[in-house]
Amino acid sequence: MRTLRRNTKRAATIRGSDNGVATAAAKLTGAMVLAFALSGCKWAGYAPAMVNNRSAGYAYVTNNGDGTVSQFSRQADGTLIFQRMAKAGAVDGPIGIAVDPSNRFVYVANEGDSRVYEFRIERGTGDLAAIGDGSVSDGPGSRPQQIAIGPHGDFVYVTNAGSGKEVAGSISQFAINPRRGALRPLNVFRGEDLKQPRGIVVAPNGKFAYVSDPGAGTILAFAVAPNGTLKLMGSTPSMGAKTGQPAMIAIAPSGGFVYTVDGAAGVAAVFKAGADGRLDFVKGYPVGVSTAEPLGIALAGAGSDKFVYTSNRAVDSVSCLAVKDGALTLVGQSGTGLGGPTGMVVDPQGHFLYVVNRDAATVAQFEVGDPPGGGLFPDATIFTEDPANESSHSLYIAMTH
Repeated sequence: MRTLRRNTKRAATIRGSDNGVATAAAKLTGAMVLAFALSGCKWAGYAPAMVNNRSAGYAYVTNNGDGTVSQFSRQADGTLIFQRMAKAGAVDGPIGIAVDPSNRFVYVANEGDSRVYEFRIERGTGDLAAIGDGSVSDGPGSRPQQIAIGPHGDFVYVTNAGSGKEVAGSISQFAINPRRGALRPLNVFRGEDLKQPRGIVVAPNGKFAYVSDPGAGTILAFAVAPNGTLKLMGSTPSMGAKTGQPAMIAIAPSGGFVYTVDGAAGVAAVFKAGADGRLDFVKGYPVGVSTAEPLGIALAGAGSDKFVYTSNRAVDSVSCLAVKDGALTLVGQSGTGLGGPTGMVVDPQGHFLYVVNRDAATVAQFEVGDPPGGGLFPDATIFTEDPANESSHSLYIAMTH
């Protein structure tokens, strides 16, 4: 596995122009970096990363088309070092992935066989040890998508897109065995307001959950009962006055704002969460060109300096938007390479952003700039499998805390 790092990171940064669109020359730089990485060649200013054996944690990536999860050691300087892969069900299936708050368990949604696979993280190595044969999400054809875990590590929620008229969309609810990590089914939410749910997030206080539904074009708010079951409180059009096509979803550390991206409109939408957990649409903010097709979303920053990052599939870029009182301002973009960025995650310290490229089967690493800028600086690109697998499509990433 070859990792390429740039010694002069900031020279490749793509700053926001007056219209928020990166220049063609700057985007070409990102594409050239990945092209050289894929060919196994070196480029002036780049050298193979040095392994410093100072593991700061682990990262895991789902490989749809290979039926596996790739495991990486995350070094103290942010570098990802490929370690090994673990089987995770049907070949054309692994999608969503989540690590529990205790860093002991990993859960993977497989839409190919409609199961949720459970793993124990081996202490000291980060290896994934399978827990049983996986749990049925909501029966055949349920097509589980994304996973969210309660902040106390007691409950797991899985969105199921369903398969049209034959199998309706749903949300599966599980309790976690605190000792073994195995999942115990609690309930399944179905209803007229739910069509094809996708993204899901649980509020930091554990009292509410929010779901994006591109089939219905809405964001749904749920109250979480003490026993972990969900009760629908309301459904809000994802574009305020009209329905949209919301993709992934995120929530502010305070729980006061919820964010999603709309692939059709090319915006990041902001919602204000009330004390009762209900959502009010604030505004949609462009992530760049309207045809960017944003899919992934992640938050970074501390104190008053916070940023939202979106992965833009159609233009192979990541947008950086500054957050102030819930409002977003586009401050720049950076190219991810050649491969349709999807899932993304920020490291626990907020220093690095990792973006999965579906078509190239790579993870692009960016250094997060110091406040107040919050810009992204290309740092490294790494294949998600060793040897590289052209038939595999890497999709989402999760990281120990």
